[in-house]
Amino acid sequence: MPNRPSAPAVFLGSATDQGGFPEPSLPEVAFVGRSNVGKSSLLNRLAGMRLARVSRSPGRTRMVNFFEIGGVHRLVDLPGYGFARVSRAERSAWEGMVLSYLIGRASLVLNLLLVDSRRDPLALDLEAFTLLRRSGSPTAVIATKADKLTRSAAGASLRALRDAYGEEGAIPVISCSTVVRKGPRRPPPGASGVGIVQRLIAEKVRAWR
Repeated sequence: MPNRPSAPAVFLGSATDQGGFPEPSLPEVAFVGRSNVGKSSLLNRLAGMRLARVSRSPGRTRMVNFFEIGGVHRLVDLPGYGFARVSRAERSAWEGMVLSYLIGRASLVLNLLLVDSRRDPLALDLEAFTLLRRSGSPTAVIATKADKLTRSAAGASLRALRDAYGEEGAIPVISCSTVVRKGPRRPPPGASGVGIVQRLIAEKVRAWR
């Protein structure tokens, strides 16, 4: 498990448009993914504390949420897409909100697209990937919930996702599990993923500075 930040991780606030976003004074990492894909769980692990609320209600988070980590960088939780019980107007508002953050945000150093490792590449995920690539910021794909697969199935899933998103190795595709198993039991598939993501974030944050 990654070490805890040397200074507290804090929730800065939520916003629905650029007027509510904090000043782009620190490098930011955006988390993008379908509702209930595990964004909050990964945020909590990276922060080393229960920072983001883990919700079992898909689409519950409908705002852009900013978390500052150790006074060094920020993690930005964008609202989940793919939720079913909303109107067309709400979907349109969601798209506008996300685009208002992604496009032209000077402090955005990395996009993390979270996809469910148990699912084949979905049309909504592929569309989100295309959108992120348009933003101009580096992108990585995080295959969540790998611990729910056998090792062989997790390996097959990772190969399929790399074929779909990897652009022949140009885009990192990382198998990830946020489950922590104590004792001598063998780590689950994707157990090293959180550490890999943490190192990737550290690299982008250093480059921004």
